[in-house]
Amino acid sequence: LEARRLGVQIAFALMYTVIALTVLMSAVWMGFNFANRLVAPIRRLIAAANLVSTGNLQVQVPVQRSEGDLAQLGETFNKMTHELRTQHDDIVRARDLIDSRRRFMEAVLAGASAGVIGVDGEGRISILNRSAEELIASNEAELLGQPLAEVLPELASMLASARSSQRLIQGQVSINRGGRERTVSVRVTTEQANAPEHGYVFTLDDITELVDAQRTSAWADIARRIAHEIKNPLTPIQLSAERLRRKYGRVLTTDRAVFEQCTDTIVRQVGDIGRMVDEFSSFARMPTPVMKRENAQELLQQALFLQRVANPAITFTTDAPKEPVHFEGDGRLISQALTNVLKNAGEGIAARI
Repeated sequence: LEARRLGVQIAFALMYTVIALTVLMSAVWMGFNFANRLVAPIRRLIAAANLVSTGNLQVQVPVQRSEGDLAQLGETFNKMTHELRTQHDDIVRARDLIDSRRRFMEAVLAGASAGVIGVDGEGRISILNRSAEELIASNEAELLGQPLAEVLPELASMLASARSSQRLIQGQVSINRGGRERTVSVRVTTEQANAPEHGYVFTLDDITELVDAQRTSAWADIARRIAHEIKNPLTPIQLSAERLRRKYGRVLTTDRAVFEQCTDTIVRQVGDIGRMVDEFSSFARMPTPVMKRENAQELLQQALFLQRVANPAITFTTDAPKEPVHFEGDGRLISQALTNVLKNAGEGIAARI
């Protein structure tokens, strides 16, 4: 035994080394296996989080019930991605709806005949449609961000009234742009009645033609009333004057010239009033032209003859062809227009003499 002691020690050392290495390798293998089982769920979460960060919300982490708290963490992560996906879909749908409504409102504003001006809480222009641009005679790019009181001072008082009151403000203003005056009906409404800083919407309707039509209708009604009230007594007055002249004109021996002059004056003045009433009646009826073949040369000579008789102190000269000039039109209205022009000219010359 003493002689084999060294060999026994070497064998024992070798055996101990092999057993120790085997135990160590087993421990290392078991440690790696446990670490992999512990880290695998975390790695899956990391990979899923990286995919979510790129915008992929369809990621789902596989969950194993045996993983304990890490499994619960995976379920929570899946719920989070589901909620994010749901919210993302809702936001996309809301964005599409808002975009669709925005395009619809832009189309409505662009095609609206009324002018629409949006003003923010500070009184600056925030939106302007095409009709408002034409009414103001300027484009949107130049007016955005400009104070409404400077661009349209006619609306400054209505803006102040809208700020002091939450109710609808209405009124009419006259806007003069480009040498043309327009009558505009304006309505002012608030965008959000409960917001501390809300904007205002001005709706501008051009009612110039409507106002002109109402004015014309009013004058036509006045003309009919005047014609009705005045024309009734004219005929008896004229007939009475003519009857007096026929019955007593040859009988009178004294002041016959005065009598003739007075009756002539009555008849002439009644005729003038009758023509004035006829003009009112023509305006009220708005006569329709009767189109036929007319001679412009003849119409001109007739109008000149009347004015030469009425104004013998004024010399009228013409520069017209001698041969007839024919056209299609209403000779009565053309003759009336020529008479009015020549009469105005004669009155103007007489006023300067």
